[in-house]
Amino acid sequence: MEVTHGITSMFPFFIARDAVITDIGVSMIALEDVDLGAAAANMYMQLLYKINTPHFIAIPETKVVLSPMLAGNVAKGQLFEKIVNNLNIPVAAGSRLMLIIHKDVIAEDANKSLVALMSGSVYYRNV
Repeated sequence: MEVTHGITSMFPFFIARDAVITDIGVSMIALEDVDLGAAAANMYMQLLYKINTPHFIAIPETKVVLSPMLAGNVAKGQLFEKIVNNLNIPVAAGSRLMLIIHKDVIAEDANKSLVALMSGSVYYRNV
C-alpha cells in the first residue's frame, strides 16, 4: 500500500533561537475515493530534527498514531489527524525541524494507494 500526493516533498523549517516544543498537530486528508480492500495500516506522525548533521533524527516523544486507522473504503475528504499537547522538548537555535507521516502496514495489498495531502503545526516557545 502506498500513501502519496504525487510528488515527494520535504519542507524542513529552521529554528532561529533556542526554544521548547510544547504542542504538535497533523492532519492528512484523502484527495480521492479509494477502496483499499484488504490493505490496512496505522499512520504515524513524528517530528524529526537535525543540527550540524547530514541526517534528521526522530524525536521519540512525538511519535503518535493518527486516527482513524487507514483501512477499507476511504472517502474523498476523510481526515486522519492527531494533536499532542503538553510536550517539553528543547531545541537549539539553528535546528531544522520536519514533521512527517509514515505508515506501519498491517495487511498488505501492493496494488492499492491513497492520494492524500498532509498539513501540520508545531508550537514552541522561545527560551
